[in-house]
Amino acid sequence: MAGRVYCVAGGARLRRGFVMNMNAIEPNDNNSFHTSMLALRRIRIWSTVLLMFVTLLAGIGCGCDEPTDVERIASVLKVGMTKSEVLELAGEPDSRNTVGSLEFWEYHERTNPPLMLFVRFSEEGKVTHLDRPPL
Repeated sequence: MAGRVYCVAGGARLRRGFVMNMNAIEPNDNNSFHTSMLALRRIRIWSTVLLMFVTLLAGIGCGCDEPTDVERIASVLKVGMTKSEVLELAGEPDSRNTVGSLEFWEYHERTNPPLMLFVRFSEEGKVTHLDRPPL
């Protein structure tokens, strides 16, 4: 028996275990090697399934599917809204620019790549155009 090791799982010998020699595997009965290999394959499959499940939960938990602030703002703003309505729904813009009589508000999301939304107002103070540059 020198050089032989009994394969154990959880402190108990496998039901149809095998005896391992340093260089060979000797089955105890006709089906034990096949049974052991099936058990190892099942463990590998379930380990893979568990890893995929944990990865999926981590992806859901991090909020990857939640819209960004710029996407949320773009979805609620409509052409024809007044400046006060835009301020109420979207909050203060990151920057304000004026060209002639037109005013432009910019909303930025510091992501990679950065997201931006430009809101253009008419002289009357109503939204005339919403623009999100392509990524």
